[in-house]
Amino acid sequence: MHLGGSMALEGEWKKFGELCAADAFSIDREGLVGMINLCDEQVTKMTRLAHRARRELWVESLGIGESDIQTAQAIVRKFQDKAIGGGNIPKGSSAVEYLESHAAWARNFGDALREALKKYEEQDAANAAAFGGQL
Repeated sequence: MHLGGSMALEGEWKKFGELCAADAFSIDREGLVGMINLCDEQVTKMTRLAHRARRELWVESLGIGESDIQTAQAIVRKFQDKAIGGGNIPKGSSAVEYLESHAAWARNFGDALREALKKYEEQDAANAAAFGGQL
């Protein structure tokens, strides 16, 4: 939204006031709680997948002659690094780090939604108290 001067600003405030008066400025509490729950579920799933990836994607040997062939040893190290990180693999590019980053994103988003809901409910309670139940 671009505000090109005081008239535009007044128009936007008027529109905002109209939305509030029409009860259009509210939060769907059930929907928000549902989103928070989905975030929590995603954190759990991604964390489990990261643990599984750490266990199942790490290989000691591929059986390609790595005991005496340097190229085969390098390939095994590359697979190990890609599975859990390290070596020349950029941070966040391994399977484990990728899954952990998704879990962290979902955790942070869920925390932000929780905080938004908390602030909204605190402000709503303060407004209700200020109006003394006159609404």
